[in-house]
Amino acid sequence: MRCRLAEDLSFHSLRHTYASQLVQAGAAIPAVAEQLGHRDGVTVLRTYAHLTPQIRESEVRQRFSAVSQENVRLARREKRRLQSMRSEAVGHNWTTYAQINDMRTADRPLRQRQYADRPVRRERNTSG
Repeated sequence: MRCRLAEDLSFHSLRHTYASQLVQAGAAIPAVAEQLGHRDGVTVLRTYAHLTPQIRESEVRQRFSAVSQENVRLARREKRRLQSMRSEAVGHNWTTYAQINDMRTADRPLRQRQYADRPVRRERNTSG
């Protein structure tokens, strides 16, 4: 019986998927190493450690902290004021929020501003 797999799919990719799913499911690293035929878990850890549930959970905890109930109440209480401040800073068109304007040329029409920083090209005097 022939299997119709994609041509770019190799035995190694199946092996990699198998190992990835074992690690993601929380299988013991020595057991995964044994399944793959490795002498120890060092290669498995080097290749798949970022997939372990403990590592992912640790990464999330390091970068994000839980929001305290006090901060939740404060945010609810200040919501309107914060939205007003955002509106004043950003305006109604959020796409222009990060736009950088050259303050030296802000009073000139757009066409003049586009060419303000370009060096003036002077014709050479070829008569001589």
